[in-house]
Amino acid sequence: WQPDNGINRKLLNFLDKLQKQIDEPLDIKCCARCEEYNEMVDGYEDSYHIKGKAVDINVPDDMYIDEFADICEDCGAEGIVLKYDENIVHVDMRGQKRRYEE
Repeated sequence: WQPDNGINRKLLNFLDKLQKQIDEPLDIKCCARCEEYNEMVDGYEDSYHIKGKAVDINVPDDMYIDEFADICEDCGAEGIVLKYDENIVHVDMRGQKRRYEE
């Protein structure tokens, strides 16, 4: 499944840049979600995942979550959420810079 407009071009460009920067495959936990799956995982009702503008990435084994989030920011991430309990960084293309921790 993918959104009607597909995956956001800025997000795809970010992923390409990030993969080149860390020089290893990205371990993506989740990208686009249909509304039903988003509800099942308790995602926000108006989630960027539903719009094809977000990705959750598992932090590489050889990095700390904060270090990985900094690299994501340098590669063009707009919204960043550090999910410490899951060792995941959520990145989205929301149109403005924001960084949160959970």
